[in-house]
Amino acid sequence: MHERDLSALDRFRKAIREGNEEDQFITAHHLLGSGNNKEALIAYEILLQLYPEKKGYCLFRQGDCYIKLEEEEKSIDCYEDAYKFGYDLDEVDQAIWNACEAAYYKFREIDIVKRYLAILPEGNSVRYALSIIENKR
Repeated sequence: MHERDLSALDRFRKAIREGNEEDQFITAHHLLGSGNNKEALIAYEILLQLYPEKKGYCLFRQGDCYIKLEEEEKSIDCYEDAYKFGYDLDEVDQAIWNACEAAYYKFREIDIVKRYLAILPEGNSVRYALSIIENKR
């Protein structure tokens, strides 16, 4: 696990006060990359409020925060919402499948695999999801 980088949080705060949009997004991304996952989650919530036109991106990154916090179901919610707000289908598809797969192997709940199929019935991992369901029977 990453050592908490409090200077990254300070840089985000400074970027919000003094920086431009690009600086703000870069410092939020650095929070996530430096293991400050809860802080990154809040940072992307702040950015979502400041830049509503980037809602899909912010929701997607919040999903990434939840994955790192091992809260797969919340991450799936964020990824699904990101897609609804226009975020890239291929990235969302892969992220949702990764979260569903991780949750399935963690909890052995087949409903999480079925959730993937409900969200993305034409997704890239449909065959793998169906094989998990079939083998569970």
